[in-house]
Amino acid sequence: MSLPKFLSAIVLLCFLVISCNDSTLIGNELLSEDELAVEFTDTISYKVKNVRIDSTLILETGITDGAVLSTFLVGKLDDPIFGKSESQAFAEFKLSSASNFIGATIDSVVLILQYDSTLFYGDTLASQTVEVYRVEDDLDLLDVYYSDNTFQTGMTPLGALNNFIAKPRMNIVVIDTSDSDTTMLLPHIRIPLDNAFGTEILALDTTVTSNDSLFSDVFKGLNIRSLANNTMMGFDLDGTQSRLTLYYQQDGESETTNLTVNFLSFRTASFNHDYTGAFVNDFLDDYDKAEELMFIQSMAGINLEIEWNDLTWLEGAIINKAEFEFTVAELPGEDLDLYPPIDRIFGHDRGTNGEFVISSDVFNALQVSNFSVFGGNVKDNADTTQLIYTFNVTEQLQEAISDQNNPQIGASDEFILSSNIEPETRLPSTIPLATKAESAARTVFYGPKNSSFPASLKVTYIKP
Repeated sequence: MSLPKFLSAIVLLCFLVISCNDSTLIGNELLSEDELAVEFTDTISYKVKNVRIDSTLILETGITDGAVLSTFLVGKLDDPIFGKSESQAFAEFKLSSASNFIGATIDSVVLILQYDSTLFYGDTLASQTVEVYRVEDDLDLLDVYYSDNTFQTGMTPLGALNNFIAKPRMNIVVIDTSDSDTTMLLPHIRIPLDNAFGTEILALDTTVTSNDSLFSDVFKGLNIRSLANNTMMGFDLDGTQSRLTLYYQQDGESETTNLTVNFLSFRTASFNHDYTGAFVNDFLDDYDKAEELMFIQSMAGINLEIEWNDLTWLEGAIINKAEFEFTVAELPGEDLDLYPPIDRIFGHDRGTNGEFVISSDVFNALQVSNFSVFGGNVKDNADTTQLIYTFNVTEQLQEAISDQNNPQIGASDEFILSSNIEPETRLPSTIPLATKAESAARTVFYGPKNSSFPASLKVTYIKP
């Protein structure tokens, strides 16, 4: 380097050092310690309400990434806290190809249902009875179906599996007696159906068994229900074992034909919740009662609605972090082993048409494929023996403060906590998240004014 350039560099360096210590530089006020002090509060006012839900979206295929379930709840619960709940499944089984049953005679008909062990809830060791009925209503795959839709079925069951103990985690070993080869099959049940039903299918003309639409006009589907008192089972209708199998004789040979639930099959569920006489009934749709206890339930059950009160004092604030912490309540007579808390709870907003949409904080967690960014899962409290959930609501609170759609800063903003993801959010199928309709779990929390473990909202923020 030449001497002039070296001297010029020294002069420039000295200028920069002096300038950095000049308190009159433009923008220096952004670094003021007083102006940027991080503040903390746990006194932000909000109100909560346990909201009874009318229904849950089950089937919608007419749009991209609609709601289509593959796993279904079947059973009944009699919960002293949440009352009675029931779920039934409805599905259309289709021939995989054109079939010719001329001259065939039925041997037997079996409905095979593959378990989904993750959906089992309640008294899973109790004896079960599952019944199968024929659907008689015309069902359209392109219609929208909710959990409160009802369907006409036959008066008497096509078949039943009586008094069995479900073993959803035990694989089934099949031994071929001719060569002693063994095959390992995923857990499932086999329900024998009336042979007259199989005979009816075999008697159909080939024009019907070769045309999917004509076949659906005759065989509209099956309704699967349970007589259990306090068990919810789970079945994967898309599972490799799930099928309706016809065993028959044709031309002197033993034959089988499988009907399956495929991507063109109608499938839905119906849920019913009865809170009459249940503990939760006195806490529904009541802001004051929710201050003591808060409830969240799967299927088409209860959501927890949170509304911000006056936030005008935070106008202009930047929220660094806002997090709810809720403690799982232990109520007299409640058995958390029988009714374990919900695996994951997500936050939702209401869209412009009142539909559920995932909250910004949940969206951020999905963007980085890290659910811990939002929280919502049950965990142990490091300081107590209690179970807790935490919910990151940083973006939610920031939006409530500066919502451009509200002319008045601090206008009431609704936030909903729900078991799993509400199906109405229509998340892409590439995101493997269970929906509210794919769980029977429920959770009770202590409310904001509970004397022992009050719900808390801890917020750190900067306010210029």
